[in-house]
Amino acid sequence: MAPLELEAQHPRTKEWVKIGEVKPGDRPGSISDNTPQGRQIYLFSCKDDDSGAIIYRSKFGTDVDLSNTVRSVSNLTGFETVKELKKGESYEMSVKTDQSSESRRIKFTHK
Repeated sequence: MAPLELEAQHPRTKEWVKIGEVKPGDRPGSISDNTPQGRQIYLFSCKDDDSGAIIYRSKFGTDVDLSNTVRSVSNLTGFETVKELKKGESYEMSVKTDQSSESRRIKFTHK
């Protein structure tokens, strides 16, 4: 089964560095984006049948880091689909996470 791979672009070398992956059946991954307009929360997961992957944005929600590997996301108003990926497709976006002082390019690829 193919994973959805998450990579970040190194700010100096511009090389893509793998930072995580989600496989079919895994719990969704998440990443935050802190913008001047407010905080956005993105969830990403593989479809259970391994036919693709989906990236969602929270319409209004909160997230809490419970540990280095677990984040709890509460959402009362649902999610909107940002992008659906088929095998071999990628999607790039820029985010400024809690751990970063600058925005960075990230890339989702369904392998």
